[in-house]
Amino acid sequence: MARTIAEVQADLTTVNAALQNLIAGKRITQLRLGSGDFARQYQYQEITYDVLKAEQADLTQELAALQSEPQMQFRTMSNIPLNVSKFRA
Repeated sequence: MARTIAEVQADLTTVNAALQNLIAGKRITQLRLGSGDFARQYQYQEITYDVLKAEQADLTQELAALQSEPQMQFRTMSNIPLNVSKFRA
């Protein structure tokens, strides 16, 4: 099942916060992104500026792809024709 825009935005917010903490000089020991099939977990030395920038680029690209897809719209006050045969088979 594909991820929703809200899930991707939440992961992007997490990565941006981790980048800001890393730039501010704070040490990040663990970072978890996504859930279920899309879960990724980074620990200690795996969390570097380059890794976070790459993850940010991937999430930005995924978000752009999700936003460019046409979204389903439901019309209110519309009718669906129903044709029913009088004869039984």
